[in-house]
Amino acid sequence: MSKRFDFSYWESDDGFELFKVWALDGLTVEQLARQIGCGKTTFNKWMKENPRIKEKFEEFKREADGKVVVSVYGGCFDRTVEVEKYHKVKKPLYDDDGKLVTDKAGNAVYVEELVARTDRQHVPADFRKQQFWLRNRKPKDWGESSADNTVEVVVKLPEGSGGLLG
Repeated sequence: MSKRFDFSYWESDDGFELFKVWALDGLTVEQLARQIGCGKTTFNKWMKENPRIKEKFEEFKREADGKVVVSVYGGCFDRTVEVEKYHKVKKPLYDDDGKLVTDKAGNAVYVEELVARTDRQHVPADFRKQQFWLRNRKPKDWGESSADNTVEVVVKLPEGSGGLLG
């Protein structure tokens, strides 16, 4: 007789949080089953017996898919992002009385300090994301086969215009 898999940990808050992280990471049902230590069939049966678990799993998948859609879509456009950078700055050292600290030769003593600064940085559109989006959203117009199609364009110039070069 086979031993029944114990899902009690995975139904607890701690187990459920880990389950959520894996689902948001995009693991498939088979990979999730392997992570928690049971087979795919057992996992599917557990989800069927626990509609709340199945509903949450679907919600986590939708959330992960939504994040990817936003990322792919956003990457299709030029944008400006804020980037925090750190710079090393030399500053003169002062004592508690506000006097400049000097060495034996009378030279000012400096300390190095890391200073954070927020810069705005241009991020160009990602051609691969544009291509992916168009090929999946409009396969008829932008699919692989459309690249082989050619269109003939006929331009009629008015008489006496001398043609394109003239």
